[in-house]
Amino acid sequence: MLQATDIDHDLFLSYRDAAYQALKENQLEQAGNSLNAAIALFADDPDLLRLLGEYCQRIGDMDGAIDAFSRIISLQPDAIDNYVARAYIWYNHQHFTEARKECDYILSQVPNHAEALSLLGKCQLELGDAALAKATFQQLLAANPHDYQALIMLTQLRADMVKQAKTLPAKDRELALQPLIAELGERKDLHTQTKQALRFQVIFKTVILALIVLFHSLLSGAFEDHTGLGPISYVKHVVNGPIHITSAYEFDRLEPDQFITTRITDAHSLGIFQYQQTDGTTTYESYMSVAKTGSNVAPSAWVYIGHLDGSPVILLATAEQAVKMNETKTLEIELGKIQEIPEEVLDDAEEILQQPGFTSTYNAKYLVTDHMIDAKQHKLSWPPFSAVFYGIILLLLYRVFFRSLYKTYLLTRF
Repeated sequence: MLQATDIDHDLFLSYRDAAYQALKENQLEQAGNSLNAAIALFADDPDLLRLLGEYCQRIGDMDGAIDAFSRIISLQPDAIDNYVARAYIWYNHQHFTEARKECDYILSQVPNHAEALSLLGKCQLELGDAALAKATFQQLLAANPHDYQALIMLTQLRADMVKQAKTLPAKDRELALQPLIAELGERKDLHTQTKQALRFQVIFKTVILALIVLFHSLLSGAFEDHTGLGPISYVKHVVNGPIHITSAYEFDRLEPDQFITTRITDAHSLGIFQYQQTDGTTTYESYMSVAKTGSNVAPSAWVYIGHLDGSPVILLATAEQAVKMNETKTLEIELGKIQEIPEEVLDDAEEILQQPGFTSTYNAKYLVTDHMIDAKQHKLSWPPFSAVFYGIILLLLYRVFFRSLYKTYLLTRF
């Protein structure tokens, strides 16, 4: 902060920091209030003026942004970055003549300033001077051989010039095409730079793809650990809600982890119990094995069988649901979840269904053997913050990847 007397420095800094945080979180109203409070204390702080310029750009106030950076320039006339920032403001608001003048001044002070050359070339293109733009990008590429943006712009420019030349009358066309074809066919240095750029793009895209795979894995893991669903299943459930099933045929076609509502009739306990072990694993024991070994641990769920539209299906029930089914033989499942049947549960169930008390009620031939229903009332959790973070990173990575593909397309046109 420039030297300021007779102000409360701590209060000023608190307002400036509050404006910075508000802009960072895109809370523009709060940012404006904090900026006004800070400016009322001291209006000539360059850092504060930069925040003001950013704020004005966010709310679409070009004049305010220009005024802010003009004031910074008057305070720091030798800082080239401030001129660059003002040039971008002109350019982003389509004031190409003013942006070009700004770039000309920057280049008069720093002849091969990369950002100024790049922006100058774009301004020249917007103002319809392709020949000057070409020369500017050639200068930029000569000063910065690895500036792939300049290479892409130059390649595209040459392609457009060839395309325009081909529209001329035959006599003029030949004269216009000769230097361009010669340049395109003999540009050994540019061919070398193009190959280097393509090599870089291939490596770059490979790295981006690897990061995309990594963050997809992290995103799926975060979703499944917190919600019990993969990202796609989660979105389907949020959009469509639980699936109401009325037949074993529908039930058999569902994928694991989908939420359902349904009604089970003729419910009966199979005498199989689910236990959650201290190491986090899940085991299943039949009443016969429990009777032999004994157990002082309460089951975490009870395995039942019941009819879904006349076909037998297996379900996991809570203690409360088990009591209700013992009394009424029916169960309304409001938000159950499909899961695969563990092999030990299926083996025990098939053995138990051979007993006389079951064969008369349940036809084992029609038992759904791929899925069972976790009948407890599930509550869908919100995605964790980590999943949101991974999702944002993935969107950015995909944006970078597709922009890189477009750059590669431009590089390979000629």
